[in-house]
Amino acid sequence: MLILAFGNPAREDDGLGPALVQAFEREPLDGVDSMWDYQPMVEHAAEFLRYDRVIVADASRIDAEPFLFRSLRGRAAETFSTHAIQPEAVVQLARDTLGWRGDAYLLGIRGYSFEAFVEGLTGGARRNLDQAVARLRACIPSGDFSSLISHAPTDRTDRGGEPCRTAST
Repeated sequence: MLILAFGNPAREDDGLGPALVQAFEREPLDGVDSMWDYQPMVEHAAEFLRYDRVIVADASRIDAEPFLFRSLRGRAAETFSTHAIQPEAVVQLARDTLGWRGDAYLLGIRGYSFEAFVEGLTGGARRNLDQAVARLRACIPSGDFSSLISHAPTDRTDRGGEPCRTAST
């Protein structure tokens, strides 16, 4: 399994994705690799090929606390540029171009402050991160994520709505 996280640690809660990766690097789980980058890019689709499951994680600006977790379905990019690619488009590229047939999930950890150029998470974001890490650690060994799946109104892509909007996209 791969945890592929996005964010900027120099912009307060936008650093939630990299902080998630750091948590799994400090206390690794067998069979779980993790990496982070500042934003989704088409090149990330190639990373999917080595894994049956990928969790794409980022800070979230939505109201779901402490986090949103849902299946991540592929969706073609709706932009002429790859500078604003959504996680759904990365999944679609992995499937259509590279033949990946795994399962992808989106983890959006609720953040609160994204504007200041300050390293470190706010207290609320840290608490949400800790809860997300604990719940993931409990579910990853069995591979059963059903207890994490959110049924929030933000899960619009499964019904043809807008793609996910996280802090890095």
